[in-house]
Amino acid sequence: MFNLPQPPVTDPQDETDCPVVYTSESAQDLAYYLSTVYDSLRFFQPDAQIQYAAVEAILRLSLKFSSEPLRIFAVGRLEAAFPCKFAEWESLFYNEKPQPVVFSPTELISIANMAQEHNLEHLLPIVLYDCCQQDVDWILQGITGPDGSTLKLSKENQRSCIKARSYLTAATLKMLSELSVVRDGLCEQYTCTSILREISMGGLVKDELIHHPLVALDRELNADPPQGPQAPAAAFGMAWGAPQPNNGINNLCRACREGCKNHLRIAREKLLRNLREYIPVESEKPVVEASTGS
Repeated sequence: MFNLPQPPVTDPQDETDCPVVYTSESAQDLAYYLSTVYDSLRFFQPDAQIQYAAVEAILRLSLKFSSEPLRIFAVGRLEAAFPCKFAEWESLFYNEKPQPVVFSPTELISIANMAQEHNLEHLLPIVLYDCCQQDVDWILQGITGPDGSTLKLSKENQRSCIKARSYLTAATLKMLSELSVVRDGLCEQYTCTSILREISMGGLVKDELIHHPLVALDRELNADPPQGPQAPAAAFGMAWGAPQPNNGINNLCRACREGCKNHLRIAREKLLRNLREYIPVESEKPVVEASTGS
């Protein structure tokens, strides 16, 4: 902040011998920024939840005022909210620990565009992964903010999301197709074979999870299996094509169930680790005009 040009000491608008410095920032943004300086105990608590608007203001003003500690703080908050390590991502997704940054779908668009604008490309794959869970209209047309304005992903981020949805669908189906070989050596039950075949054919893939390989089938595999004499009958009916709800996975034997969970966990960890392969991040490239020569 001290890098801002200072008015002359003789400025007639001096307040009690203190020069007045005009800035273009809103009062709220400056309040967020100054709160990190004067109320740092609240802002810097590891488990404290912070609104995205505060993080965005702190990052932007820390760059403007050359405050490296506050820039590191803001980027660190975003890294905690969009972690690249699977265990950290999973604990956030399943609410095992509080969200470091609270944001709305509208603000998710801002986060993606801000990460691109400020060269935080290491955040973009996981941020755009979240964007891929929205529908196509959200990705291409954006959404209307509280003030009536339309907020949209940048053209580069839009292209990345559209391409990524195809890659993520393929990743989901690949994970499921590999389940059919998981049971080898685990059990000899025909019902498990038929259930896993049904999963491999995509019968249990919900539409809302088709682009979400980090989650697909995870809840079903971790749900308590049904008890009592009806469970085998349900699985047997499924094997012979009888109409059944998409919960046959709960009828797997314990060995196959645990084998599937382990297989999917390894596959999901690998996918998150290599997420950039599935979500190609595009950078805005400057247009270079051809030289006409003489």
